[in-house]
Amino acid sequence: MDIVPNHSSNDHEWFQAALRAPIGSRERLGPGKDQPPTDWQCFLGGRAWSPSGQNDGQWYFHMFCPAQPDFNRDNEEVKEDFVKTLRFWGDRGVNGFRIDVAHNLTKDMTEPLIDWEEATRITKLKLENGNGAVPHPFFDRDETHEIFKTWRRVMNEYHPPLIAVAECWVATDRKHLYAESLGQAFSSDILQCNFDAEEYRDCIEPSLKDNSSFTWVFSNHDVIRRATRLGLYKVPPPVGNYEFLEANNLYLLNEGRDPAIDVESSLMRARAATAMVLGLPGSTYLYQGEELGLPEYVDIPAKDGRDPTFIRTKGKEVGRDGCRIPIPWVASAKNFGFGQGEKAHLPHPEWFANYAVDIQEENPGSTLNIYSEALRKRRELQGPETLEWVESEKGVLHFKCPGGWEVIMNTTRDPIPLPAGKIVLKSTFFKGDGLLPRETTVWMKNA
Repeated sequence: MDIVPNHSSNDHEWFQAALRAPIGSRERLGPGKDQPPTDWQCFLGGRAWSPSGQNDGQWYFHMFCPAQPDFNRDNEEVKEDFVKTLRFWGDRGVNGFRIDVAHNLTKDMTEPLIDWEEATRITKLKLENGNGAVPHPFFDRDETHEIFKTWRRVMNEYHPPLIAVAECWVATDRKHLYAESLGQAFSSDILQCNFDAEEYRDCIEPSLKDNSSFTWVFSNHDVIRRATRLGLYKVPPPVGNYEFLEANNLYLLNEGRDPAIDVESSLMRARAATAMVLGLPGSTYLYQGEELGLPEYVDIPAKDGRDPTFIRTKGKEVGRDGCRIPIPWVASAKNFGFGQGEKAHLPHPEWFANYAVDIQEENPGSTLNIYSEALRKRRELQGPETLEWVESEKGVLHFKCPGGWEVIMNTTRDPIPLPAGKIVLKSTFFKGDGLLPRETTVWMKNA
């Protein structure tokens, strides 16, 4: 179950009650102003404050868009209501929760508030390791974890305890706090790596050392699909959240023309990276369409754009529609099998037919079947959550797993020699001639 604790809808009864309430009531804190309290900007474009609409000089804060006002996490009613919500769904049998935008839950609105330029500077600083103690009015604040610890106590009342995973775009050395208070934290730092063996290892090692963040994720509904993204030019390291998103947006703005993607190579990289990460200790989350190798739909007609980012920035940021197209199920069916009614909320490109589930099920070497085989082998082979690195030539990531199997990923453009052993999984089909092809991962059992 997806829980969105940062914000709600402007149709929510609490927000509507606040609009009707007089200034100074418990629903209306703070004085009236003729200007917004700060120049902060929404993550989806535009300013982060909107007038109440009641001609009373009051403004409300929305980190994402005006239709999604933020909750006041200092309010005890809000805290109690979310505990009630967790129990509501727990009592109905859900297994757990994804906690949306967990890193922005609490705020300090004590005036005077810093301006947006300073807030952006501090955000970038806090996205680097070693800066967790730097104060910030709304990003990655320590008191957030007191709320999450309360939620964890509620989730532990169930048998078995409910799972929870935090969506937290934070520095690597801060992930463990979210994992410790909730249970798991998405390792979105690996999502931002270029297809580079050294970058992957530099990202994986700190996560393994903190002993709580073995939760790998390569894709989600906010970034370019990986079968396209890994074919882009390299973002110079260190790759932070801002640099990563800027590179993504530049590519979308030119509708995939610069650079032109080598579709075959990019898909090979995506499959190789998945095979590598499925060999790591811990949990792996897959985003819908990854298993089909779906590329990004980069040239959605402007009239069909739905993402508030695209709308609120007037196209200066393309947004996330291209990774949110409903997946194709049946190549020859209406809407590719996504319902028999009207067209989907986002348009399907005709070339989606080539990636349809029914087509791939019939092809033993398809991305779908490679994913299925990797998941089966993972269940068979996984043991204790440890690994042993094997020092290798540049561009090769190699580690041994308990139980006598190992993972070798070649991120270079040239084949490399393979050690002796039996290949049990290939991310790309090749004949066994003792060489591992370019941009390919294998799992091997000891000879």
